[in-house]
Amino acid sequence: MGYDWAADHVVAAGAPTHPLFPAPFDRDLDGALLGQQAFSDFEYVFQGGNYQRI
Repeated sequence: MGYDWAADHVVAAGAPTHPLFPAPFDRDLDGALLGQQAFSDFEYVFQGGNYQRI
């Protein structure tokens, strides 16, 4: 979100969007971790007994 002071209103253009994950990772995530060392290019999200490497 941003604010256009000249026009005196809130603007949503350029606002970040929610990431789109496949089910079951599209809601109720249990946690997330950043990869380390050889895996530092990845992030991991967890839901139930499953994980998704991003």
